[in-house]
Amino acid sequence: MSFITQIYVLTVALAFLSSLIQFRRDRPLHLNVFAILLAITFAIELSVLINRKENAWLYNAFILPEFMTYAWFFYRIIQLKKTRKAIFLFFIFFPIFWFITIYLKYGFKTFNSNIIVVGAFFTVFMSISYYYQLLASEKLVKLSKHTEFWIATGMMIFYSCQLPFFGLLNYLYTYHKVLAGKLVFVLQGADAVMYLLFTYAFLCQLPAKKS
Repeated sequence: MSFITQIYVLTVALAFLSSLIQFRRDRPLHLNVFAILLAITFAIELSVLINRKENAWLYNAFILPEFMTYAWFFYRIIQLKKTRKAIFLFFIFFPIFWFITIYLKYGFKTFNSNIIVVGAFFTVFMSISYYYQLLASEKLVKLSKHTEFWIATGMMIFYSCQLPFFGLLNYLYTYHKVLAGKLVFVLQGADAVMYLLFTYAFLCQLPAKKS
């Protein structure tokens, strides 16, 4: 296991633990649900780390709830009518696309990059829409203490990197396999950055101690 992989798993653990610090009933529901998603993510990455057998089926199964949770998260915080309509359509068609490609085309044992591309593209779209909403809003927001902003920023960074990689995955592995292997580590680095930003997103709400 590479050093960057160890760092990545560690950042997932940090994000999960930080999300537990203020896990309470009066916290916005979308943040509590996001914390549950982080717990599941950490459990999956830890199981893959311990049991290094074929795990494509596990990631294929997790892709659906992962991107559906992202969409629901943005649906809760975005008020733009056109974006909310697009997210609603995503709720309908993404599970259908997932079912067709997983069950009817590739199967659970083959890692499905097509699902990743669609999910990553829509996640970037939702992040940009959320940025636009913040810029257009008359209400001033202190970004350094705004949990949702840092979560969206983490997604924006990672999925902007993931989208072109998985979009060109078949080409890279066919003609530039060595380069593809190196880019995997770059992608893991971007993934680690995302989970570090998730960590900050939950910790930034902690009240500062007065001396």
